[in-house]
Amino acid sequence: MSSKVINKFSSIVEGVPTGTLLNQVSITLSSEYVQPDLETIGSPYISNLEGTTLTLIPDTMWLEGIEIEINCPNLPTIKYIVPYNRYIYAPEQRLYSLDNLGQTDNLPKLLNLGLITTFEKSLLDSMGPKLEDLMLKVSKCLVTVFIYNTPTTVKDCTTLVGFRRMLQIMHMFGLDSIVEYILNSPGPEREWFRRANIQSPLSDTEVFEKYLAIEKEVLALENTMKAKSLNTDFIHTIDLQVDPKLPWNSVLKGIVTLFCALRYTHDNSKFSY
Repeated sequence: MSSKVINKFSSIVEGVPTGTLLNQVSITLSSEYVQPDLETIGSPYISNLEGTTLTLIPDTMWLEGIEIEINCPNLPTIKYIVPYNRYIYAPEQRLYSLDNLGQTDNLPKLLNLGLITTFEKSLLDSMGPKLEDLMLKVSKCLVTVFIYNTPTTVKDCTTLVGFRRMLQIMHMFGLDSIVEYILNSPGPEREWFRRANIQSPLSDTEVFEKYLAIEKEVLALENTMKAKSLNTDFIHTIDLQVDPKLPWNSVLKGIVTLFCALRYTHDNSKFSY
């Protein structure tokens, strides 16, 4: 069965045998990338058959990363592919679509799929239990938790998506140099973060409300690093670049605190949190 590649705005036009009725044509949508989205929100389209011309028109656009299969009497199966967009970041959806999303141990699978870098995985794997818990809490302040036919939060994926969102926020505020100095730019290229749609970020208001509830835990981490005589000066350079009166200021300080802890835990065998 041959496949044709279309973009997300393309209409599909196919010839069918004379006398074919629209209710005899079967249209099936599937995905190895965004099956949860396809099952919940769908990828709406309008189908029309005039004479021997079948037309499928997307309602605004097709979901990226889907396959459209057309079955019609007396014709071979026809398949169209809408390519996946690498700037859409939804690792849980990818694993779910492959029927490979577990409650734990998802990072090795994502590494094989190119959805986490080796260094990102190394940093996250090195976390102690308290840092792992805090990274998850801060991640939940930034991104929506993926829950779809899963009994509980998939913690490692939520933390990974939250980590990518932390990196993206730093880039958005022009704080790339801090990321590079502390973490050596662990994720994809900078341009990826500038274009990426990391699913699904919370609104600013939700971020500030949720972060306020756990800020003391982040400050406790900073104090622990200071007690170990570890350099935390970068945390407070945020005040020189982002107005301290802005609500994002404290969130950015929290992100840099986590970055410092990740790097010290990864590189310093004498520090664990």
